[in-house]
Amino acid sequence: MVCKKLSGAPKNQDTANHHQSQHAHNLASDWQRGLSVSKRYEWLVDCYRMRVDDECINGGITNGCLYDPDHTKLSVVADFFIFCKLASLRKAIPSQWNWKDFLKVAEGLIPYAFEKSDAQEKYGSENVFSVLTGGRSLRATGEAIYNRSVMDTVNYDGDHQRLQEVVEEIFDSSKVFLEHAKEFEDIGGSNTWSNFYKSLKITN
Repeated sequence: MVCKKLSGAPKNQDTANHHQSQHAHNLASDWQRGLSVSKRYEWLVDCYRMRVDDECINGGITNGCLYDPDHTKLSVVADFFIFCKLASLRKAIPSQWNWKDFLKVAEGLIPYAFEKSDAQEKYGSENVFSVLTGGRSLRATGEAIYNRSVMDTVNYDGDHQRLQEVVEEIFDSSKVFLEHAKEFEDIGGSNTWSNFYKSLKITN
């Protein structure tokens, strides 16, 4: 008797993958509970800023962000663009959300570094395991948005890889907002991002 190996993952594996994906989406969106609309903007920007700090310290990853010694204003915006696109894709953006207001908040915060001690001082605590008891964590939300631990410097998922390729292809000048407007449709529109870029004060 010859046994044929069934193609595809076992049923229980499919179920596990579905539950894992659903859990990641819940974790990505649960952070908003209990925060006012204005506080949500600041908290999500801080989530990005702390992730930048974590990746630089733990893996030496800079990718044109503020910590990259060769960063430019455009490269910083490109790195933040990836974060925002992933946040939208992971359903981490609340239903009550104004991208223009969010980017205005980001404009005042992104030029400055933000590490765990800053998060603890600002929010009272920062513990990745606090989400297990109904709390929120900048680091845990960042891991849900990027779909990988901050300690994992290699395994970028397909969505992140694709966005990295998009950035490398289109972010070659400030004309990106005009020439590739479609890429910004789900995160506030190209005009909003163009204004954000123009107003952002970044120095090398």
